[in-house]
Amino acid sequence: FTRWRPSLQFNFTPIKEMFGFSGKLLVTNVFNHINNNLFSVILGKFYSEKEVGYYNQANKWCGMGQLFISGMINGVAQQRVFRKMLRFTAFVSFPAMLGLGIVSEELIIITITDKWYSSILIMQILCISGAFAPIAYLYQQLIISKGKSRIYMWNTIALGIILLSGVLLVHSHGIYAMLAVYVSTNILWLLTWHYFVWQEIGLKLRHALIDILPYAVIAATVMAITYYSTRSIENIYLRLASKIVLAAALYVAAMWGSRSVTFKESIQYFIKKK
Repeated sequence: FTRWRPSLQFNFTPIKEMFGFSGKLLVTNVFNHINNNLFSVILGKFYSEKEVGYYNQANKWCGMGQLFISGMINGVAQQRVFRKMLRFTAFVSFPAMLGLGIVSEELIIITITDKWYSSILIMQILCISGAFAPIAYLYQQLIISKGKSRIYMWNTIALGIILLSGVLLVHSHGIYAMLAVYVSTNILWLLTWHYFVWQEIGLKLRHALIDILPYAVIAATVMAITYYSTRSIENIYLRLASKIVLAAALYVAAMWGSRSVTFKESIQYFIKKK
């Protein structure tokens, strides 16, 4: 049916063209794994197995929340679409991760018993960083979609070096000082990612903050109200359920009251899907 026949001549030109791009992504992914597990390695060197276990349990739950949110985000190209994705990411990420933080006590005690009680505060701190992680992921996806794997690679390597240096500098002050440095560095590094996104699509920092901060403030306020409203409930199962229901109701009310376009579009999407 066709004149084409296989031959023993091989053309490696397409592979060479792709290797420069994909090779940098490979190096970047290696450093991503190093950065993500850096804290555990350092804790293992300077602290006891019990403290490493507390951190790993807290990080496991926080990581599952981040992974779920990041899985909803795909690469984007233009500023208008990117800003829409940025608002949607903030709309989902902040209530999800901050909500995970306020139910961390009940979640850990119910699922893995109170012997891991010391993991609770660690998990709450990590959830703050986790709320910003999907936004960083969105920035990274845009940079990759623009073919700038070199920028992605060196940015990730630089972040890893800064994290390692910062954590080592404060390790003698305890695990919470290390966590503070680790979390704040990851959040502040968003400014670096934003700089390269600005170079690619011209998105100003002011516009990005307008898209992100309202959801962050509303989610933080809702979680604070929920936490203080339910802390007197003694039954742990009832307290967990109350936190989830109250936080969801308050957040939905806040979105409805503020006439959030992202919230309305999300509701319409699910209605159409049904």
